[in-house]
Amino acid sequence: MDTDTVILRSDSKAVRHGYDENSFADMLQAIRNEYYCEQNGHESLKDVTKYILRANELASKEIEKEHARLSGSCMKRIWDGSVGTDFTGHWNFFERAVVTKAKNCYKLAGNQRWSFEWKSTDGPIAEMGMLCNDIYDILVTATGCVWNEEWQKGTSPTIEYMLWDSYPVKTSIKCEDGGIVETKSGKFENCLKLSLDISGLSGGLAYREGHKEYYFADKIGIVRVINEYCSGAIKAIYDLASYEGRGEGYMPFKNGLKRVYEAINLTDGYVAGVEYSYVENMNGEIVIFADKKGIRKIQSPITSYSSVLNEFKENNECNSIEEAHEMYALNTFNLMEHTICRPAHHRNNAPRSIGVCKFNMEMIKSFGNGIVPDAWVCAYAWTALVRSAAHFGNGETEKGFEYLDLSLEYYERWKSFEAGEELDTGNEAIFGGIKLIKGKECIVLPNNEKAPIEYTYRMDGKGNAPYYALSADYGWEWFNYLRNHESYYTYLDKAKELLK
Repeated sequence: MDTDTVILRSDSKAVRHGYDENSFADMLQAIRNEYYCEQNGHESLKDVTKYILRANELASKEIEKEHARLSGSCMKRIWDGSVGTDFTGHWNFFERAVVTKAKNCYKLAGNQRWSFEWKSTDGPIAEMGMLCNDIYDILVTATGCVWNEEWQKGTSPTIEYMLWDSYPVKTSIKCEDGGIVETKSGKFENCLKLSLDISGLSGGLAYREGHKEYYFADKIGIVRVINEYCSGAIKAIYDLASYEGRGEGYMPFKNGLKRVYEAINLTDGYVAGVEYSYVENMNGEIVIFADKKGIRKIQSPITSYSSVLNEFKENNECNSIEEAHEMYALNTFNLMEHTICRPAHHRNNAPRSIGVCKFNMEMIKSFGNGIVPDAWVCAYAWTALVRSAAHFGNGETEKGFEYLDLSLEYYERWKSFEAGEELDTGNEAIFGGIKLIKGKECIVLPNNEKAPIEYTYRMDGKGNAPYYALSADYGWEWFNYLRNHESYYTYLDKAKELLK
């Protein structure tokens, strides 16, 4: 601001004190506005079943009936998942969007007034495929539209644009013959296949990056989607499970169409899918309602590590001693990663935190006969950072500085490795020659097969942990001694260098 300029800012907030129970629109707004609100002094989910039932009673037009049906279905699932008797809710969305067309490009214009969501993710690799239930919008994020008439077999366009002025999206598209695709909803011939290689997304949108394949059937639309993760080590596949109505072209937009997709290969109790319903509004526009499901079934208790899938394969499905040992090495790596990287719940207990970190650091060094193997450098640096904070919190300032220096040293070592470089995991008798691929969130086995790693932020981090820990407003209070020390900004600058 200079002497000739004044910046004015205002904020406003509206509080709804009641709803007309004879108004369809008001009942929808009650569902949208009241499912998450303050109760007994804190915010939490609220049962809005009465509004769902009333909205269904009041719905008279087809567009109202579909809006009430799918929004009620999603909201009921959100509530039931919070109670957690048969399943827990993790990735559930309801959206209403109008199809618009500009030149050859069909887009979806969403309306947040009617849309709502409930997200609760824990982070395991198994849940990643569940995030891809947003089949249409992932395509929109990658290309800027849900269908383009220029997507013809033999073309290879590249899309570049800024998403929300924040993400420099670049997508290379290859359009080719998709052959025959068979799902539980039928057999589809002469399909169009779109191969997408997407970059520029990060943070909460990182799951939308990478290689994805969309298969379109004439007069039907999308019949299969393949989402790759961890350099192809895992794939989330969504198939067209059922549909109503046909239209024209490879992506029809027509009143009365319904499309239901299901994830067909999720593990660990995860279930995901989406239902799309097309209805024409009074302006002649096609409105698409989407009910996106992402839940986890509550499973029977498991008390034996050997009951998990990969250990079962190791003991029962391997065809040779060599294959069994490869599976043993993979399982051992996963167990060691889990032991070292899983949360230790030592917040507010500095002595216990020091003990846990010491044990994990010594374990990591044992993998390399006293030297930290390259694949474990990021995990070692993270553990040293936590141990430094714990020493400061325990009043052991010299030890705090010692392990902070050690953490920064190992983060520098981690930074020196190139993206895509294969890093040694250590003791070959234990890990069988497995390599960690930096920046790819996966490991590669001697047979060149790839497998995902579970704790990517600790095993394959981006080096931003020290800066975050030293500058965080809360959560790292053990560093308060350092923040009042004359050397604080020196360390903060060193941490900032790691971000470059």
